[in-house]
Amino acid sequence: MKGRGKNLTLAIIALAFFLQTFSLARPSLWHDEGISVYIASKGLREILRETGATDHPPLYFLLLHFWLGLAGKSEFSVRFFSVFWGVTSVALLYPLGLRIFGVGNAQLAMLLLASSPFFVRYAQEARGYTLWVALILVSFYFLGRGWKENAPRFWLAYSLSALAALYTHFFSAFALAAQAAYVSFRLLLRADGRLFPWPKRAITFSFLSVVLGFLPWIPCLIYQVKFNATYWPGTLNLGKALREWLRAFAVGETLSGPWARVGEILFLAFIVVGIVAAFANFRKQKHRFFIALYPAFAFATFALLLFSFARNHPKYHPRYLLPTLPLALLLFSNGVDFLKGKASYLPYPFFLAFLWANLLSLQNYYLNPALSRDDFRLVVDYINRNAQPGDGVILVGGHFFPVFEYYNRTGLPFYPATPGILPRVDKPITSWEAAMLLNEVAFRHRRVWLVLWQEELADPRHIFADLLTTYAQRLPVHLKVDRGPALLLFSLENSRHFFPTPPITHPSHAQFEDNLKLLGYDLGGSGWVRYHHDERASFRRGETIYLTLYWEANGPVSRNYVAFTHLLDGEGKLRSGMDKLLGEGYYPTSRWIPGEVYWQDYPLPIPSELPEGRYWIEVGLYDLRTMERLQVLGEANRPLGDRILLGLVEITP
Repeated sequence: MKGRGKNLTLAIIALAFFLQTFSLARPSLWHDEGISVYIASKGLREILRETGATDHPPLYFLLLHFWLGLAGKSEFSVRFFSVFWGVTSVALLYPLGLRIFGVGNAQLAMLLLASSPFFVRYAQEARGYTLWVALILVSFYFLGRGWKENAPRFWLAYSLSALAALYTHFFSAFALAAQAAYVSFRLLLRADGRLFPWPKRAITFSFLSVVLGFLPWIPCLIYQVKFNATYWPGTLNLGKALREWLRAFAVGETLSGPWARVGEILFLAFIVVGIVAAFANFRKQKHRFFIALYPAFAFATFALLLFSFARNHPKYHPRYLLPTLPLALLLFSNGVDFLKGKASYLPYPFFLAFLWANLLSLQNYYLNPALSRDDFRLVVDYINRNAQPGDGVILVGGHFFPVFEYYNRTGLPFYPATPGILPRVDKPITSWEAAMLLNEVAFRHRRVWLVLWQEELADPRHIFADLLTTYAQRLPVHLKVDRGPALLLFSLENSRHFFPTPPITHPSHAQFEDNLKLLGYDLGGSGWVRYHHDERASFRRGETIYLTLYWEANGPVSRNYVAFTHLLDGEGKLRSGMDKLLGEGYYPTSRWIPGEVYWQDYPLPIPSELPEGRYWIEVGLYDLRTMERLQVLGEANRPLGDRILLGLVEITP
């Protein structure tokens, strides 16, 4: 490398270091980073055991374990381990880009990666993503060296880096499949037969050694794919996933509006031109063409395999494609170089516009609090400062206890609502489980702090907040949290027992089709009866009828249903009403557990011009897809109609 080119390369590496260390310790650790510290702080055997039961391979946590022993557990030191691999990834892009496109393109790709808001974000996160990127780049580089020179040391380096990538992230399998597909493609077309012999035996041995090396972890992988319940069942919205990918790769996740669209358009345009430029070399230099095709082929194959897998396992985020970002930027730089060759100044205004969009996104990432990570540190520090002797903390959902534990400097007793470090959307907490935990906490503590984060996964019905509001006294919390967990505080002085279901003031036993049963209802005037104990059947015009319905599933429910609640006059004319999906989205009826009681609130506003008199409250269920009402069933499942008249209420002036 010549002096000027070397200085430019070092300057880009220095820029990457600056951007990745700038304001590194300012944001709070968030849930995923808390998991990293929690696992890496254990012994080596415990790390293997913990990662074997979660969706994380062990290599990053093992390396972080030794790093923490040297550097400590501050936010800066924990994240600096990722910075090291992030800067290393930028540096590694140079030799890979040099072999594929040349010096200028390699340096331009380095600059783009160093200033990528998406890459900077994950280089500042205490997770294994930058280690993953670095290992994938190393494997790509040594695969190319091994192919050309067929030296055992290069094939050994490829096998070790590819195996290490697999032990860092399971989706490395897609990168290896992309490499295997590319190698097979070249061998099939015999593109290089006259230039150098095909190293078939070495290639086969290398890929086989990677597979054999990963065999000990295959049972863990199968278990995690089969039983992972951290995402909602369904299918991937491919259009939305592609839009999220494009936004993240082009300008990061902290920019929207016109400049974001400009960045996306330019990102795609330069990549397309870069691929076209590679095809333009086909007739002139077949060998160079196949080398230039390397990043495009690998990027497309990796993305295709990931989206195919995620179609029926819709736990997707653009970060799962992060190892392909350097490959995309190599194509981007090739597009810039191709246009520069056609007209020397043509690409520069567009390239500068793209850099400006990235600069705006970086500015938002560093300086806009509304776009920062969830602030666990702020919430836990507030608890530590304001806690009294005898206080306890309940964490809902409980899976974020590692990051709470990290900031819990005073050692305040805490109780995760659900076990484990990963959420399980298939097993939300029941009212019985919530009541048991609340009774345990009430026995031991005089006050309880309720910390809510991703509670829609563990407690989609908000049982903890509901039961505490029903049976305990809520105390003020003087804390404003823009992004992060919600915080509530309750006194347990006069609340020594919690029941799983609030008392139903008007019991009923109306059986509907599809195993749904209405157990009863409450009618409140100044608020929900379970909170305010204001049960009445007479209301004034302009007030609100606070209606609570109590439901139970007798067995599995096949579909998701909407409950309608209507206020009818004597002629059956609708005067007020509310329709609401049972479970309100996060816990629809198809997921209900048989035997569990579910309650849901329906505020019915009384029009101020409504004539005084007596009005019926009508309730029923219907299928949102077909709008067909469910029948109320009598003896021997005989249909009795498609509604229930709960009773009469009096409306007065």
